[in-house]
Amino acid sequence: MEISCVDKGVSTDACLNWTEVQYDLTDRVRRATELDESLQRYAKDGPDDQFSWDNGLLRRNGRVCIPSVGKLREELMYEAHFAKYSVHPGSTKMYRDMKKLFWWPGLKKDVARYVAECNTCALVKAECQKPGGFLKSLPITEWKFDDISMDFVHGLPRSQRGHDSIWVIVDRLKKVAHFLPNRRDDPVETLAKLYMEQVVRLHGVPRSIVSDRDGRFTSNDWRLVHQMLGTKLAFSTAFHPQTDGQTERTNRTMEDMLRMCALDFGKRWEDYIFLVEFAYNNSYQASIAQDRQAKYYNAKHRNVEFAVGDWVYLKVKPFKGVSRIRHLKKLSPRYLGPFEVVERIGEAAYRLALSADLGGLHDVFHISVLRKAVNDPAQVVENDRVPVEYGLTTRVRPIRIEDRAKKQLRNKVIGMVKVRWDNCGRE
Repeated sequence: MEISCVDKGVSTDACLNWTEVQYDLTDRVRRATELDESLQRYAKDGPDDQFSWDNGLLRRNGRVCIPSVGKLREELMYEAHFAKYSVHPGSTKMYRDMKKLFWWPGLKKDVARYVAECNTCALVKAECQKPGGFLKSLPITEWKFDDISMDFVHGLPRSQRGHDSIWVIVDRLKKVAHFLPNRRDDPVETLAKLYMEQVVRLHGVPRSIVSDRDGRFTSNDWRLVHQMLGTKLAFSTAFHPQTDGQTERTNRTMEDMLRMCALDFGKRWEDYIFLVEFAYNNSYQASIAQDRQAKYYNAKHRNVEFAVGDWVYLKVKPFKGVSRIRHLKKLSPRYLGPFEVVERIGEAAYRLALSADLGGLHDVFHISVLRKAVNDPAQVVENDRVPVEYGLTTRVRPIRIEDRAKKQLRNKVIGMVKVRWDNCGRE
């Protein structure tokens, strides 16, 4: 069982821990082999040219046969997966490394199970399978402006009237849209007045409104307004834009048209927003049937289902560009959790039992951002001590100034300070 570092393909320093482990296991394997009846049966019934005895160790084609007595197999897999010279290899790589030295019945299956149960791998490694969840289309509306969808477009340059956002409202049947300039900090009362003037006055009270979970759409005042009007509010699941994808697609078309107007007529976008709305509503809408949409969507997705009581990880890729969990964005885990599934909502959404630091998030998520956890629920990793707010964002505040310096330029001197921030993992 004495394997050199050259055989392992690593340096002498990196192989030091492995050398200590293999010498410690030699005697244990020799004694355990005498007690493992199944291994003895393999050696007795197998071909003579495959099994051989070497100094009390049973070998198969030169590889040491590891008995199932004790935790020898688990210890070897732990060393091959968690050692500093291993760095959490995948199941294929780990199996190919281990089969050079060891053998036991079901080695490949045990390695695959061990890697699947590794919590660190589940949080960090990308999933190379198709996203889960088939398309569940919204019911087809029967009359124009009976069912509408709405969304905000933020980040526009402030106009002369002080507007920096556009409220996009789309009829789900005719694809007619209204582009309403507003301010990002407008209260619900202002939005309700604008809604009554531009939508209800022209088209009547809609039956339902589909939107994302913007803070103004989920506020009690907005809910109260539509409760009195008799309109049903339907919100998308957390971080799943496919629900109101029609509005998102309209937003992109409207933004492209505004950019072209800005290039041709100048930067005053609000002076041309009514022209963009007129051009959009009088153009051909190449919408197709929902069954064809589902056909193309489902071809790139797979059917996945979870049961109440299962444990799942929450994907954080949709939060790209946002300070999510840790201060090192590039090296942050791809998943959070695991969390327990407490309820199934519809056919493609699940309610999760989120931890206390994620209490500000909506607890219903689409199946496409969930990944099944097969490890022990007792291995749940806490999401640091950083307070995570709505949208999986965290606020970073300065603690103290640690150093000062001056940078000499050609014509002036710039003062510089070194600031210690909280949530950096060093306090």
